[in-house]
Amino acid sequence: MHRSRFGFPLMVVAGFLSTSVFATERDVAMLLDGVKLIASPGIPGNIAVFGEDAFAVVQDAGGNVVVAAAKYGWGGVLLWGHNGYFGQESVETADTGRLMVNALRWTSRKGMPRVGVVGNADLSIYLRDQGLEALSIEAEDFASVDVLIGGTERASADLRSELTEWVKQGGAAIGSATGWGWCQLNMGQDLRTDYASNLFFAQMGLTFADGMTRDTAKDGYSTEPLPSTLTNASHALRGLVQHIDRKQKLDDKGLALAGTTLSTAMRCLPPDDQLFLPKLQNVLEARPVDPHPTPTKPITNKNILERLVLTQQIHQSWRLPPEQVKAHSAAATFPGASPEDTPTVRRVIEIDTSVPGWHSTGFYADPGAL
Repeated sequence: MHRSRFGFPLMVVAGFLSTSVFATERDVAMLLDGVKLIASPGIPGNIAVFGEDAFAVVQDAGGNVVVAAAKYGWGGVLLWGHNGYFGQESVETADTGRLMVNALRWTSRKGMPRVGVVGNADLSIYLRDQGLEALSIEAEDFASVDVLIGGTERASADLRSELTEWVKQGGAAIGSATGWGWCQLNMGQDLRTDYASNLFFAQMGLTFADGMTRDTAKDGYSTEPLPSTLTNASHALRGLVQHIDRKQKLDDKGLALAGTTLSTAMRCLPPDDQLFLPKLQNVLEARPVDPHPTPTKPITNKNILERLVLTQQIHQSWRLPPEQVKAHSAAATFPGASPEDTPTVRRVIEIDTSVPGWHSTGFYADPGAL
């Protein structure tokens, strides 16, 4: 197997990936120029990558994406998996600041872009120290700059629409968020439909996801090796189809990575997504399966199609009102139903919510029971 100058296996590219990957190689090389290690502020979340023109820039050892970018029209966007990446300590750690400056030039396609920073004076000062024109602005003033950093997390629908057209015409947006942290702070809300940044960036093929990443170096993330193309859900889906049809074999590591990527995307995409979900639906309809895991026939990483269908079924049930939830066929195996003659009881139970973690009620609810 031959490799391109940036490390991507050419046989894999030729086998099931589009020729746009070659452009991505150049883009990754530009973004990672002089960047070997970036910081790890807290526990960064991961990013779902699914658009044809979106790609991972930095990943952890398990293939979870920490930094990702996408082209959109004449412009571009880039996401960081933690709010702390915009802080002074992070940009001054290792090569994080270098990646930030590279990102500004890559997203704007300009050597010296005019940068607008929303709500982060320290970052504005840092960028000015790097010789860039950086202004502290409100998100609504995006038209006065080439690159907008921040400001999408509370953007109204009207502002998101204006920003979308602006990026399409050559503007650039850089965002950061800790998806799992947002979920903890916004109980009862959905990261897919209630977080303004995701509603905006999903159009470009990226969203902040609800998982966590793990450092690949001491207190940070190494940029080597380069992210696998399987960290993009659209590419992973094509690779899976080629594998099922025996046209391109994925090894166990590739199958596991494709499964992780696809599951992440399915959990984090808006229901009205038109970039990836229609492709997934077409694949699942063309290859119908009815997953029913048992101890003797578990669904493993090698059974990606079954895992995808099961993931889809589980997440669809989560979104239903309680009275519409039905027991999955696999529930007969685990956890199982109570004996037919078991009496139904009604109790009022007091729970001390100041004590964290799970609390047992001492009772059992049959699968599918309201």
